[in-house]
Amino acid sequence: MRVSRTPKSPTGGWMAEQQHHKPQGRILGIDFGRKYLGIATSDELGLLARGLQTLVRKNLRQDVAELARLCRELGVTKIVIGNPIQLDGSPSELSQEVERFARRLREHTRLEVELWDERFTTEQATRILEATRGPGEGHKWRKHKLTLDCLAAELLLQSYLDAKRLKENQGECTGDR
Repeated sequence: MRVSRTPKSPTGGWMAEQQHHKPQGRILGIDFGRKYLGIATSDELGLLARGLQTLVRKNLRQDVAELARLCRELGVTKIVIGNPIQLDGSPSELSQEVERFARRLREHTRLEVELWDERFTTEQATRILEATRGPGEGHKWRKHKLTLDCLAAELLLQSYLDAKRLKENQGECTGDR
């Protein structure tokens, strides 16, 4: 993506030109948990993530079926699932559950499923929610776990999209593609 000053901008500011980005289908981001699945989706260009919803987990079969339905409905071409690895990079106890879930989702949807480092996404989401609470609300937002998981999925997916775009841009600068 190239950024330039263009007279088309009503404010005369910087605008991003979408020359290198062609619609590729949406990417679904999932913040995996034992009770909830935070869900986010990208735009068709793969530039921006948007929190969509939080699913209350039922069982593996029903969860996978619901996500497959959602993927068909949204035109999803890839799924990214947060991998809760430890700070030292080693797998956590939950990582094995995520891998099993990813395998089932891949088999059911026939889509590419990629695991992505989700360290600190819930903490980031928590800080954002704390910063945006209104005066006198205290910690009422903590009751809204569904909002937290959805926001964590959005942050996870945006991190993935940004890293992917950075890698593409580095390849463009070095001539690799």
